[in-house]
Amino acid sequence: MGDAVLRPMTTSDADTRVQESIRAIESVPAPDVAQPDDLDLHDKSLYFGRELSWLEFNDRVLQLAENDSQPLLERVKLAAIWSSNLDEFFQIRVAGVHEQIDSGLIDLGPDGLTPSQTIDAIREHVLEQQQRLEDLVLGQRRKSTPSTASASSAWPTSPTSTVTRLPSAFAGRSSRR
Repeated sequence: MGDAVLRPMTTSDADTRVQESIRAIESVPAPDVAQPDDLDLHDKSLYFGRELSWLEFNDRVLQLAENDSQPLLERVKLAAIWSSNLDEFFQIRVAGVHEQIDSGLIDLGPDGLTPSQTIDAIREHVLEQQQRLEDLVLGQRRKSTPSTASASSAWPTSPTSTVTRLPSAFAGRSSRR
């Protein structure tokens, strides 16, 4: 290997490397992609607004949380991420759409929806996702909760009896370690 001398890269060295990279990229042929002749790029059904797109992304996070092959703690983390994402979504995106409504904007977006229609679509998506999360959480809780028979024998029925027994349970224990 010897004694290699490091020298700073000059502008001409950088330009040469950039040009070499450009030539390498240009030498790769672009793939042929068939374009349908009847594709109408003005068709509103081909587009959806960024708010609904964002909700679709967050739905994929929820789908991961619903995936039983994921470890339970990972699923709980994903559910928390979904919820945190949704909070930010409402603080930023939904607030922006409400500002459009408040300012009287009725122009159609690229998806063909007015701001009011976008709010309605957001509500529909979020309610459906929230119901799925609730079903997921309650379903997991039911799986992990012991049956009623074993639960009733393990826990006192009266909170008063528990409070009454606590002082005696801790009597004689020192608070010092």
